[in-house]
Amino acid sequence: AVTCNADMENLVILDGVEEIIPFAFSRKQKLKTVKLPDSLEKIGMNAFELSPQLHSVDFGRGVTVISDSCFEKCNALKTITLPPQIKKIERAAFMQSGLETIILNEGLEYVESNVFVDTFIKSIRLPRTLRDFHHTAVSVSMSDITMESYIPHIKAGIVKPYKPDNDTDKIIILHYEDRHAILPRHIKSTTYGEYLLAVDEFFKNESTKHTEFWQYAYTAKGKEDGALEEYLFSGSEDAKEYVKKNSKKIALRLIDEGEEEKLVKLLETGVVSKPTLKAILPKVKEQDLTAAQSYVLEQLNGKGISENKFAI
Repeated sequence: AVTCNADMENLVILDGVEEIIPFAFSRKQKLKTVKLPDSLEKIGMNAFELSPQLHSVDFGRGVTVISDSCFEKCNALKTITLPPQIKKIERAAFMQSGLETIILNEGLEYVESNVFVDTFIKSIRLPRTLRDFHHTAVSVSMSDITMESYIPHIKAGIVKPYKPDNDTDKIIILHYEDRHAILPRHIKSTTYGEYLLAVDEFFKNESTKHTEFWQYAYTAKGKEDGALEEYLFSGSEDAKEYVKKNSKKIALRLIDEGEEEKLVKLLETGVVSKPTLKAILPKVKEQDLTAAQSYVLEQLNGKGISENKFAI
């Protein structure tokens, strides 16, 4: 059996080893790097779980399946690039790990349940060879998913038919070929079925140039964020009018949330009125949102307004 003493930091498993038994390197507090041999055929479940300093894994060219909970709760594991022979990622393999980036290989066919739950991945590309991506594998952190082949049931992992809390009240952008859908992640149960059908129709009907899915959002925040992204992405007139009408409320909320990047996007649209610009200037100064302040002043000065007039 392959073993690893408690103080080992860099684990290199020699060529010739074909199997790692379950829990073999679980809870190794000092383990930092792992190199697997090309001869390896199987990794047992939970093999490296709860190794808090593990940050680098070289899978080699042999193993084809990443087992159940293999790297669960490996908090230092930020980036993974899968080699071309990987066919399946089993249940909860990276659940509650520190993953921020993962490159899924062409050749990957299955991603099972809860694989990326409670990770920090924002953007992910699903390869064309993928046959199934379990809807529970989608993480709340994800804001951008690109599908090289359309996976209809992924919607069930993206969209929830109940009221969100503030941390989960988000939108996600779903890409397939030249189709891009900006989707609120929470909608009311009464429109859930209609919403899912509309998403499928959008991806199947090439004549639809943009979507208005933001209108389905459960909360005003979801509608506002979705409409802003839709207008920026597609130039939708409906979204533009909604953003324009609610620009003061949106701006004040973004300031309160410290969402300067989104606030700058709003200001860049040019739909924020002069009275609203005047109203938010003291607040962006108070919150030290320097980039947003610069945009506000630029637009006010462009309208013949001096900074001194609004200094606090």
